[in-house]
Amino acid sequence: MDASPVKPSSKDRPPQERAPDFRSYLPDAVWRPAFLCLALGAATLMVFWPVVHCAFLTYDDPVYFTGNSHVLNGLTLDGASWAFRTGLMGNWHPVLWLSYMLDAQCFGTGPAGPHFTNLALHAANAILLFLLLDRLTGARRRSLLVAALFALHPLRIESVAWVSERKDVLSGFFALTALLAYGSHVTKSKAQSPKSKLFYGLSLLLFLLGLMSKPMLVTLPFVMLLLDCWPLQRLTTANFRTALPRLVLEKIPFLACGLIVGAITFVVHKRLGALTPLSASPISARLGNALVAYTCYLGRTFLPVNMALPYPRVEHWPPDVVALSALLIAGTCVAAIWLGRKQPYIFTGWFWFLGMLAPVSGMIRWGEHFMADRFTYLPSIGLFILLVWVIGEAAGDWRFPKWVIGAGTALILGACAVCTREQLAYWRNSETLFRHALAVTKNNYVAYCNLGMFFADQGRMEEAEGCFASAVKANPDYAPALNDLGAALLHKGLVEDAAACIQRSIQLAPADVSAHFNLGQVHVAQVKLEDAAADFETALRLDPDYVEARENLAAVLIRLGRMDEAVKHLRLALRQKPDDAEILSNLGSALAMSGESARAITCFRRAIRASPERADAHFNLANALAAQHRRDEAILEYKEALRLKPDYWQAKQQLRALGLSIPEIDAVSSRR
Repeated sequence: MDASPVKPSSKDRPPQERAPDFRSYLPDAVWRPAFLCLALGAATLMVFWPVVHCAFLTYDDPVYFTGNSHVLNGLTLDGASWAFRTGLMGNWHPVLWLSYMLDAQCFGTGPAGPHFTNLALHAANAILLFLLLDRLTGARRRSLLVAALFALHPLRIESVAWVSERKDVLSGFFALTALLAYGSHVTKSKAQSPKSKLFYGLSLLLFLLGLMSKPMLVTLPFVMLLLDCWPLQRLTTANFRTALPRLVLEKIPFLACGLIVGAITFVVHKRLGALTPLSASPISARLGNALVAYTCYLGRTFLPVNMALPYPRVEHWPPDVVALSALLIAGTCVAAIWLGRKQPYIFTGWFWFLGMLAPVSGMIRWGEHFMADRFTYLPSIGLFILLVWVIGEAAGDWRFPKWVIGAGTALILGACAVCTREQLAYWRNSETLFRHALAVTKNNYVAYCNLGMFFADQGRMEEAEGCFASAVKANPDYAPALNDLGAALLHKGLVEDAAACIQRSIQLAPADVSAHFNLGQVHVAQVKLEDAAADFETALRLDPDYVEARENLAAVLIRLGRMDEAVKHLRLALRQKPDDAEILSNLGSALAMSGESARAITCFRRAIRASPERADAHFNLANALAAQHRRDEAILEYKEALRLKPDYWQAKQQLRALGLSIPEIDAVSSRR
């Protein structure tokens, strides 16, 4: 892959024979790495800055951040322990969870902080990519252009603007630093420096941190082997047979880490039902999906239009589409191998792109999409390397005028920046994003479902129900839409219709925690308390950290008179939400019913400290004080409850029982 070229390329010519260098028009300081890094980072921040004003999405963000109590509690020992134990969302990525916890600790629970972290990581990755290529190739202008294309391309939006996709920018950071350390290891080993082992170990550690951010990084050892071909030139056609075994052996620790994390991910996905069984999707359909997806990724790279989140899954592509895609991909592979003998950057660039996308190409099917823009985050680097080096060599061979090269570069980067800014406007909130997705795709049941969730959060229940119904119409077997439609019908009071939808959802997705929770609420509405308790217990068995299910189970247990169990669950819920006034108030009620008035009073006082405006907490505290014959204190709390809620007839009744006259009670009510 590194044979001598038949005719010398521009890089092999003496300096006086090379194409004109437009750097001569700029001061030397401009081309220093520090200045270029600063400019690249500033450009990335400027183009993507609108993301810091974006809202959270209904799509996955509640699980990853807004509704995750472990994350919202900030960086704690309990949270860190949970991060390494959980398989939530079908992945094992503890470093990702820790990064979210750090966001909550530093920035609070609003969207600006997590969005800024995503943007900062992306800007850092652009700089790291430039430094990596500049160090390995020595081609500063080309390295800068590759990094700029990577930084500003519209395909990066999904990874940067979506809080739940922190995994892309975070794993990318560790991947690029691992490759930098690997390059230093190679350089030091050529000089026989003992520091080479130190850099090797550092590279392995960074790779492991990357895997714990996103398991898709399992292909990084393959990228290292490609870099050995070019630009490191450790593996050439001349030494292929002797060098390959040694270089593969060098990657064994990396491969072992990748296989372990990949196996964990596969098992977790399978346990949670996120994998489509082979029987339900034959290998021919998966192969066809992978080939078409690769072609679409190439198309989106050159013409990033009609971008959407998500691209709905297609069960069977037309044979002619699959055949053309297969011809394109196979032909490009053959060309990359053939041309790679003389121009190894073509081989490295193409197979970087092809190999890094393999885990998410569709051969192993995850979720309800057939492709996703975010999957190109690191794989696209290979395509940009190929394009920039091929065009750079052609420009040198054909002696393009320097103004043509500069103008073309500025035009391409400017088009990327403008397109990215335009697409970012759709990411303001879930409504703008999913309305756009519905406009550029057909039968996008996932977009309908998430738009409905947005409307439900806004209290626009009629619109939400319409969206959920449209999602079910587009895909009658889409379990989340059936579940959400059932929840909307329950809110409307159509209990039987809601039960039918949610039960069908559970048949399709037995491991859906939310569906079991919603079925429990249906059974509460039907006053089937034993069934409701069983539903909430199932939800907790599937997700022991589902605090809402634990709260609802405790409420049902109180109604069933099973106070000891209710107290146990409320105390467990309190560990996740230590200052939650609702949990504290319910725990106080359960303790009071169990005859533990002193502990009940403590809980009620904590609930009032957490939320002083809760009239029911003051009322319950007054009841507990009255039970201990502390009349004066009880009267004060009943009065406070009545002041906060003037029509609180139970408080009026209790005050009359304690001897207060009606005028006195009315006087308290009027103070509000």
